[in-house]
Amino acid sequence: MIPYEIQLGPEDSSWVNKWTEATFYIGVMAAYLTTNEPSFLTDATNWGTRNKWTLLDSPTRSADNQCAGQVYEDTYLANPVASNANMYANLKTNIDAMVASPKPGISQSSSDWWWCDALFMAPGGVSRMGKITGDAKYFSFLDTMWAATQKGLFDSKTGLFWRDSSFVNGTTYWSRGNGWVMGGIVRVLQYLPATDASHDAYVTLLKTMAAAVVPYQQTDGTWHSDLTHPTKYDNPEVSGTGLMTYAIAYGINQGLLDRATYLPVVIAAWNGMMKCVGTNGLVGYIQATGSAPAAATATETHDYGVGAFVLAASEIYNMVK
Repeated sequence: MIPYEIQLGPEDSSWVNKWTEATFYIGVMAAYLTTNEPSFLTDATNWGTRNKWTLLDSPTRSADNQCAGQVYEDTYLANPVASNANMYANLKTNIDAMVASPKPGISQSSSDWWWCDALFMAPGGVSRMGKITGDAKYFSFLDTMWAATQKGLFDSKTGLFWRDSSFVNGTTYWSRGNGWVMGGIVRVLQYLPATDASHDAYVTLLKTMAAAVVPYQQTDGTWHSDLTHPTKYDNPEVSGTGLMTYAIAYGINQGLLDRATYLPVVIAAWNGMMKCVGTNGLVGYIQATGSAPAAATATETHDYGVGAFVLAASEIYNMVK
């Protein structure tokens, strides 16, 4: 899958460090950290080098634009020597500006992490910055920002997230949107100290969301784009399925989720996703970019969805080995 996606090239050559490509390379680095396959590290390093280790439209407060920084940080952390500090320097400058002037909440006009996707795009980078620098201010900023977004978009009745304020109190719960949140929790917990005041809250949220999505898993093992109305778009959706599988498998591996309960969920999801892969490595049934549920076809592929698949694969590989 990885070589096939790389030979396809970016979907928009003018936005090579956009979140769509970044999510794919987050998956590539996860594959490297899991398997130690050097070609994966080379792929990610080449991508970062082409981007000059910078963010799209820097300086930027956009969570989407900061997503690439997670790839840069993971590449640095694979060899954390002073000569590689340029890999995360641009991201640090952008995060530092936000730490100095936080804008929490879900207002689309005045908040930075106002939509649920943002909880995957940016927090993992902030958590890693805390690890790289050893400065707890990054974790404090992360906790404040995350809590504000969760307060505004989390539906305690369903255990699911609305995509943004325009969906609040409605009945639409987007598969990929909730996958972004669950995957974002993983990206945070990977480097958040266990002593952090909000650590247990992230764990609790992961447990709550895992339990909430399981009833909507379909007989083929996948989740559909509209989580709670699966027949509305009656086809598998790999990006949401991949992200949720990634988070649930991580929860099992870390002892946060009960293995007996959730392992069958992961196995079913893996088998379902594998049926969406062509013999050439093309991953189909990936919904296009958007802000709400929509249909996807067997041959519709997008780089971020492949990244979600590879993230799931990385945790399942950890589980097996």
